[in-house]
Amino acid sequence: MPSEPKPRLLIIGGPTGAGKSAIAVEAARLLDGEIVSADSVQVYRHCDIGSAKPDVEMRRAVPHHLIDVVEPDQPFTLADFRAAAADAIDGIVARGKTPIICGGTGLYIKALLEGLRGGAQSDPEMREELLRMPLPRLYARLQTLDPARAAMLHPNDRHRILRGIENALLPKDDALPAFPAYDFVFFIITAPRGIIYQRIEERVDAMLTRGLVDETKALLARYAADCKPLMSVGYRQAALHLRGALDMARLPAEIKKATRHYAKRQITWFSAVRGGIWINADTLKTGGAAAFIADYFKGLLE
Repeated sequence: MPSEPKPRLLIIGGPTGAGKSAIAVEAARLLDGEIVSADSVQVYRHCDIGSAKPDVEMRRAVPHHLIDVVEPDQPFTLADFRAAAADAIDGIVARGKTPIICGGTGLYIKALLEGLRGGAQSDPEMREELLRMPLPRLYARLQTLDPARAAMLHPNDRHRILRGIENALLPKDDALPAFPAYDFVFFIITAPRGIIYQRIEERVDAMLTRGLVDETKALLARYAADCKPLMSVGYRQAALHLRGALDMARLPAEIKKATRHYAKRQITWFSAVRGGIWINADTLKTGGAAAFIADYFKGLLE
């Protein structure tokens, strides 16, 4: 008997500030689709402003999945994303809709498409021992075990430091079952770097106007300062400000600088995607880019 056809996915990735979300919503309208977020901060509840979650209008226009999935102090791994995204895709396909994966967390997308294992499985006894260690000692230990990984991390990023140590010490689990494969087309939204940086400037200013500092203050009142979303760009700088380590005059510039660096890393990651179709959003604008994507995707189905 012939095998079941694989679900066909539309992937829309790219750096922050490129305009992915608006293009994905417009493409979803054209393709009768639903969006699965591939963003490592939008999965957390109460982290709205700092993660630039799609606004209420966008989410009313098109169903979104994997937004507001877990509490900020709950773990959410690559394996968790992979399983949750697969469930969402199954539901979208069952409804006769087009699954559209949209986001800038490249490893999430890679985990979904390639069945990435997500590193070593955590050992509860080791994790408990590591959690009792002061953060400077943890970071020093990672510097000894994996200097290259340590150099990529902020010394206060407890979650990623812990995972780095575990990945260095624990065996990888290669016995996990193979993950379902998909047929997909991968679009990468970009723009001239100057345009992306300008949008980053505008986005950060808008976040601060909307209340990023107050949102961070509310999160710190409920959750530990080193929980994963509070270590992300924007929240980390706002938390430093609230602790008196960064004055308000410097806060916008520090967030903008960190966001530019993050965008550079995203561009580097997406540049390595094989078969990715690059779209200059500054040239096509939102409507034109979405129409091009929708027409291309429809052509694959004919």
